[in-house]
This record gives sequence, structure tokens and C-alpha cells, in this order.
Amino acid sequence: MNKRGQIFLAASLIIAIVLLSFGLVHNSAYSPKTDNRIKELAKEIKYEGLRVIDYGVSQGASFAEISELLNQTMANYSSLNPDIVLFSWVYSPFEDEESKFFYNKGISESLPSEINVTKSPDLKYILIRWKDSHRNIYYNLSMNNRTYNFNVLVERGNNNEKIIAAE
Repeated sequence: MNKRGQIFLAASLIIAIVLLSFGLVHNSAYSPKTDNRIKELAKEIKYEGLRVIDYGVSQGASFAEISELLNQTMANYSSLNPDIVLFSWVYSPFEDEESKFFYNKGISESLPSEINVTKSPDLKYILIRWKDSHRNIYYNLSMNNRTYNFNVLVERGNNNEKIIAAE
């Protein structure tokens, strides 16, 4: 092949590449970062709740007194974060009792749906099922029956977009 033919071949390849590049479509989408503050808040509430339980047990407080301390702690967190829904559940193996706290946007309320709590036949575990179909929350939790248990569910957002963290 002569040099003149090579130039035309190179030119035609360049033109073909340029024309094909016009045909490519580049799609991109922007997704905002997830708000990790809810997860951190749930961890912090659980940590503080466990410290309250430790304090109550070390002081020889009854389950009712420990529950009241936890309720005050949950009320404080709820008032400091008025845009969240906060649900916590505590169980004591010594008194075989439980307490539930529910705060909706800073206000203490009764639970919007019932909680089913069942014990395993061997009495080693407790299974909690909380179903709130109005807010589209289904929460299943299996816990050890031989120690204090404290769990937290934090929700932020509206009906279209919710961020939920459980600890």
C-alpha cells in the first residue's frame, strides 16, 4: 500500500471514531449521601441506656425505678431531637418484666400498634414482633432471656423517605 492510501485510511479511521463518539450516550445520576447521624444516634441512645441499666443494677434499684430512669433518658433524647420517632424496649430477667417507650416527634405516646412478645419453649430467648402497618414498620427481634436487654429503634423522615436505625 502506498503512503497516500495510508493517509486516507488513517483519516477515515479518525473520522469514523469521531462520528461514533457522537453516538455514545453518557448517563449519570446524583444520589445524596445517606444520613448516618441516625445510626450514630441509635448507637448513642443504646450505649446511654445500657449505662443507665448498669447504674440502676449497681444501686440495687427495682425494675420500675430503672424503667423510670430509662424513660427520662428517652424523653431527653426525644426532646433534643424533635424530628425523630423513638421506640425503645427493655427487659429484665430478674423480675421477668418489660417496659416499652415510644416518643413521636418529642411527645410521649402509646405505641401505635401492639407488640407481640413470646418466649421460646426452652425459655432461653424472647421474640418480639412489632408491626405498625400505618407507618410500614415490621420489627423482629430475638433476645437472650437471661440478661437485661435494651433495644432502640430510631426513625427520621416522612412517608416518602424514611431513615431507620435499630440497635
